[in-house]
Amino acid sequence: MAVNTGLHTLHIDADCAYLLVLERSAIVGAMSEEWVPIRSLADRRGVTPDAVQKQIKRGRLDLPWQRTNSGRLEVLVDLDALPPMLEPDVSPVVAALEERIEEQRSTIQRVILERDAERAWLEHERAGRIADAARHAEQLASEMAALSADLSARLAEQANKVGQAQLLAEQVRRAADQVQLTMENHQREMENLKAELATLRRRGWLDRLLNRV
Repeated sequence: MAVNTGLHTLHIDADCAYLLVLERSAIVGAMSEEWVPIRSLADRRGVTPDAVQKQIKRGRLDLPWQRTNSGRLEVLVDLDALPPMLEPDVSPVVAALEERIEEQRSTIQRVILERDAERAWLEHERAGRIADAARHAEQLASEMAALSADLSARLAEQANKVGQAQLLAEQVRRAADQVQLTMENHQREMENLKAELATLRRRGWLDRLLNRV
């Protein structure tokens, strides 16, 4: 068992603690002191047990305290010096619950405000990104239109060149056909001349001479 004497904390067993209580009771004489749980002291003072524990830890309540074998915290108090037990409109437990509820409400309100602020920021960012995307899409459409016009002009130019090349090729083909036809005519004339020459060679020289006369 741990006992706080006000100056030091002593770890003693239950029998020694009982002797200390007897000795302290003998010293204080007529004072009606008793070891009471923290909750009982809190009810007498009209506060919560947590508030009493904080006051003891901070030294605002200079009371000897001990922790029982079951782990319960008790304090040595003069019951006659404590205010009488009142019947408050709201019990300390209810008051603590209401305080906790109010804290939760404040927390929820803060979370809601933070959520709304974040949502507004996200909407602003989203609107900005949509505007940027629209401008980018418009710029791309303009660039694509310019590129399409340039490509159409180049295709028309190439088509014109191809048309001219096809026309020139047709003219060359016709010229080649004409040359081929001329060469064939010359070839036939040469064949005829060769045949006539061969015939003349087979005839005698007298016949040729007579034919000349």
